[in-house]
Amino acid sequence: MKNAAGKGSHEFGASVRDGLHKMWPRGYDVIRAGSAFASLLSKLLSRDSRLAGAEHEESLVVEKRVGGCRPPSIDVLKATKTCHRGGLTCSLDETAKVPTKRYGECLTCSRCDLVFHAGPGAGIPPGGMWTDGRGEMHGEGHEIKELHFKSTDEARQELKESLTELSRETDVYEICDIFGSVIKRDVPTTAITFLGLVLTYTDRNQVVICYKADSSTGKSYIPIEVVLLFPDQAKDVLKLAGASPTSFIHEANAEPVYEEGIDDKGKAVKHLKHLVVNLERKILIFKDQPDYRLLAKLRSFLSKDEREAVFKITDKTKSGKNRTKTVVLRGYPTVLYCSAKLTGEDQENTRTFILSPEMSQEKLRLSIDLIAEKETDHDVFQENVQKDPRRQWLADRLRSIKAAQIREITLTPEDSAYLKEEFLKRNPYLVPRYTRDFPRLIALAKGHALLNCMHRRTEKVDVIEANRRDIDIALELYEHIAQANELGIPPQLLEWYSKVMIPIWQSQTDVADRRAILRKHLEVYHQPLNRHRLEVEFIPSLESANLVSPEQDPSDRRRVLYVPLREGPNYVPGVSDTPPTRIEEVGETGEGETPITHAGDISPLQPIKEAPTT
Repeated sequence: MKNAAGKGSHEFGASVRDGLHKMWPRGYDVIRAGSAFASLLSKLLSRDSRLAGAEHEESLVVEKRVGGCRPPSIDVLKATKTCHRGGLTCSLDETAKVPTKRYGECLTCSRCDLVFHAGPGAGIPPGGMWTDGRGEMHGEGHEIKELHFKSTDEARQELKESLTELSRETDVYEICDIFGSVIKRDVPTTAITFLGLVLTYTDRNQVVICYKADSSTGKSYIPIEVVLLFPDQAKDVLKLAGASPTSFIHEANAEPVYEEGIDDKGKAVKHLKHLVVNLERKILIFKDQPDYRLLAKLRSFLSKDEREAVFKITDKTKSGKNRTKTVVLRGYPTVLYCSAKLTGEDQENTRTFILSPEMSQEKLRLSIDLIAEKETDHDVFQENVQKDPRRQWLADRLRSIKAAQIREITLTPEDSAYLKEEFLKRNPYLVPRYTRDFPRLIALAKGHALLNCMHRRTEKVDVIEANRRDIDIALELYEHIAQANELGIPPQLLEWYSKVMIPIWQSQTDVADRRAILRKHLEVYHQPLNRHRLEVEFIPSLESANLVSPEQDPSDRRRVLYVPLREGPNYVPGVSDTPPTRIEEVGETGEGETPITHAGDISPLQPIKEAPTT
């Protein structure tokens, strides 16, 4: 079977299915398409949907071989998808075992995936042992599960529907709804996490995500639950509780690279050139705050200055001498880490998405309901989650996206100009950190395009193109975190500022000293705020974002008042833009001093008006 250049994936898929069914006699039952078989066809079709142009010639070869296992008789389906371009041939091979006897039962060993087939009424003798084609013996050590066949017509229709469903257009909001059985609310955080993880399967669009929020808010829970559906967990995903500052540099499994040279005696020898730690297209999840020195060492690597980051280290030899060793970190990985500290270095903050889980009362109530459901019968809960057909569909789709081997995601000049215009519209005053914020906005659009790679075809096999829908969804998601991220603070802290600090400034009877802030926090969040944390984390972070300024109270210099800064480019939604309605003198002032005033209704954009002098 051949696929002509530019031929649609649905048309090609139909020819594939028709060809497969012609390979078996009419009286045989071809099928229940197992996970390997479905994965095979989804990979082939996802690759096909992106091929176009006269320079591509694509072919699909499907062969059927009779298996040698005894006593069962099975057919082994082997499919090879080949794309010929410029003399370069790239093949994708896969096999699937398909039982052939009509109305029989297929007994599959869940440990070794061998298929045992028994005719009507035969069955496997209790305690008996089978011999497969390789002479291996199977008995009580194997777990047998029973599957029943369907008629050929039913199987054909089921296969057609499953392939159509697998490749249909979707969006990240549907993905968040699928995760809704285990993640309550938190749509922006879940969506950005998912798109960031999907970008792992590209060549250079990986991102770094930091989750900053209070303890027990679900910082590590969200990435751990989302990553569970991604394929090849053992190979691609590394979950760490912690890591020392030089742990990646001293990786024991680093690959040595040698270079040839000549020794003192003129003989050809091989010298160790460097060690390679390959983190390309890997997912690293730090379930807690990694050592700040580790982040400092990896700054250049995480900002993707170059694909390979070179480190020079010294190790002691057996004789105790110091010898220099070269270690190369090869990227790029997707990195996610969590922290309960709201402060952070600007050098890290500008390199990451900063996300915070939602802390609303509704979210917390839903979380309590989820915990109650989970702890009532944990096994039943997990079984229901695993059997969710939508989660299975998403897992198959992610497997197809990875198999598609997308290298690059592009934008049209018109869409690129539109995205730039929207970014500049919300940021009329530019600062250097925006040169890192803007690429992350683009990354969201590219991640959404990759989610629908079957429908974003270009003339190149390994390149897809984002469309306007991808960009609009990226803008919607970015709007939820833009203000906080561009200020370099967590979304939770910006929310706290809006719910605690601004109402105090708007109050007619209060001033923003420490006591008033702690009292307002207790009123809003129904839990106390530690005084040390307020002074070490909250206020310094807001001060670095130019939102507040600590000032001495002229009437009592032992007391510190926190006032909004004068007008600037940073605007916090929800703050009134009307002029101050009332001005109060806080205390008596000395000669030559300007009294500090308190406005009943004021925002960071408004200047602090001075009291008239008499």
